[in-house]
Amino acid sequence: IAAVLSAALANAGKATADIVAFDLYSCFPCAVLLAAEALGLDWRALPATVTGGLPFFGGAGNNYSLHAIATMAERLRAAPSRFGLVLANGGFLSKEAAGVYSTEPPPTWQPQSSAALQATIDAEPGPPLVAADCEGRVETYTVTYAKGQAQQGYVVAATAAGRVLARTRRGDAAVLAELAERDPVGRTVRVEHADGVNRIAAIA
Repeated sequence: IAAVLSAALANAGKATADIVAFDLYSCFPCAVLLAAEALGLDWRALPATVTGGLPFFGGAGNNYSLHAIATMAERLRAAPSRFGLVLANGGFLSKEAAGVYSTEPPPTWQPQSSAALQATIDAEPGPPLVAADCEGRVETYTVTYAKGQAQQGYVVAATAAGRVLARTRRGDAAVLAELAERDPVGRTVRVEHADGVNRIAAIA
């Protein structure tokens, strides 16, 4: 997100302060918040979307960003020479596209290939993933529900060897309740690895 936003602004010869309207892909809250952070914006202080009052309007597979581009075009036609920015997101925050729009094209603009940018991103190291018995500090978690009842829990935790993703054991009501009823972020999780799966053994 940070790389594509920076590249789009540079290609347009603009900075964040030059943009009067933003659409930061209003589907998943994390996409909006990460984009605002990359741009140095407080998303609460400005509309993060041009499509309506809800900042998290979009949805996977519903062609949301075309709505944003069409609405941005209407806004900018009513405000000639001003600039707007649209961010489109795909995958798990893994496919990003950004465009800077205006009625006034910059005189030196040229189409840009994203190949070099993608190569730079691909070369960046990722955290090693742990598949072993271990203990770690919970960084984030989620619980899935069916008919109002907690069904499965997942944690991402930091360990000395890297990051571990683990899920609850089938039928482990005690650990599932810990995740569903008490915020585990920052707490210690014990993970046991068997049959290719990391399972949550306990949360302290």
